[in-house]
Amino acid sequence: MRRRWVHDFERNLEGVRARIERAAIPEENKKVLFDFERYCAAEGLQLVRRWKLLECLYVVATRHLTIPFKGATAADIWDAVLRIEGSDLAPWSKHDYKVAIRKLFKFVEWGTEALQRRGYPDCVAGIRTRVKKRDQVRIQAADILTEAEALRLIGAATDVQERAFVSGRPRAGRATRRARRRC
Repeated sequence: MRRRWVHDFERNLEGVRARIERAAIPEENKKVLFDFERYCAAEGLQLVRRWKLLECLYVVATRHLTIPFKGATAADIWDAVLRIEGSDLAPWSKHDYKVAIRKLFKFVEWGTEALQRRGYPDCVAGIRTRVKKRDQVRIQAADILTEAEALRLIGAATDVQERAFVSGRPRAGRATRRARRRC
């Protein structure tokens, strides 16, 4: 029996393909999405990235842009982007959706010729995918453990594995490194 992993991306990709197949979206869009996935593979994108792009585009196709992709105008695409921007999604999720839309419509407009071309077609060239600095998550001083808190966590650990996990926490900062030396 094949061992299942939490991050079994082959299985995840098969799952999103099956959801696209069952979805109530135009058949033309399904064909475009499957061709786009093949294009991404030809471009050399890893399995994980192809899964992420298809996952985002599945949501876009079912919720934000339900018309045929090949007939979509710049206004239709911008309406979808505005719906994504107006949603309560996290900034990085919005970023992922916009990147997927730009990449998809580069393929829709230019086909496999997009592999040789730089930039994006006019219908998606203005979509900004940068996450604003104010929206980026920052670690604050209160998020980092003090040395006393790190020692309490290490002391509360019941076995060596838990102690190693707690003392190796990357966000714990210097406090756990100092505490690890004391144990």
